Amino acid sequence: MRVFNSIAREWDCSHRVPRGFLPLVLPRVRGVVLDAGCGNGCNEPALAGRARLVVGLDSSSELLQLAGVNCRELVAAGRVQFVAGDFRKLELVAWPAQFDSPNHRTPMNRTEPANHALKGAGSVGFLESGEGVFDCVLCLGAFHHLRSEAGRRAALRGFRRALKPGGRLCIVVWNRLQEKFSAKGRDAFVPWRGGVRRYYHFFTPGELAGLVKRAGFARVETLFEKAGAPSAGVGAHNLVLFAVKPRG
Repeated sequence: MRVFNSIAREWDCSHRVPRGFLPLVLPRVRGVVLDAGCGNGCNEPALAGRARLVVGLDSSSELLQLAGVNCRELVAAGRVQFVAGDFRKLELVAWPAQFDSPNHRTPMNRTEPANHALKGAGSVGFLESGEGVFDCVLCLGAFHHLRSEAGRRAALRGFRRALKPGGRLCIVVWNRLQEKFSAKGRDAFVPWRGGVRRYYHFFTPGELAGLVKRAGFARVETLFEKAGAPSAGVGAHNLVLFAVKPRG
C-alpha cells in the first residue's frame, strides 16, 4: 500500500506499543492467529502471549520490514511470522509451506517449536477446502481502509475460508462518533502528519454486522470501545465486532 509505505518510519515511531483496544480483544485470542493488516507488528507481542503462533499479514513492504525488526526475538523463537499480501486476496498470498494442509489440527505440543504448528506443501489448499487452519482471524484497525463494498466482501470471504470451523473473527474500526470526526462523512480522507491522506470508511454497527452475517458468520456481536473497555457510542474510540465461523 503506497500510502503506508510513504509514512512507515513515522508510523513506526508513534506505534511502538500494543493498541489501547487490545484488552477487549485478547480474551478471545487462542491457538494459531492471523493478524490481517498487522502493520509494524506493534500488537504481536501481546497476541503472542495468548496464541501458539501469530501470522502477521500486511501489504506494506516497509511496515513489514519494520515489523520483522520490532519482533525479531519472537520471529527467531518461532512464535511470530510475517507474510506479505493483501487480505482481500488471501488466495494469492505466498504462504509459508506449513500453511497448506487442513489436516493438521492437533493442538501443538508446547515443547515443540511454534512454527511446527502447521505443515504442508505451501499451496492454498486450506483456503480451497474451506476448512481453514486459523483459530482466530483479527483485522485490527485495517478493515476501514477498504474503499469498496466488493473489497470488503472479498476480505470477509477469505477470513471465513481461513478459519477453522468454530474459529473466531475480530474486526476493529474507528468510531465516527468522536469530536475530531464530527464534520466528516461516512467516507473520508484523514491526514497523517505532513499531509498524507488516508482513506477511512466509518461503519455503523448495523452496517458492519450485516456485512459479516452475509459473509456466513454467526454469533455476531458489536460494541464500542474507549480506553480498552466497553463504552457508549458517543466519544468511543473504536467499534469492535466479534463473530464465529459456524461448525458443519
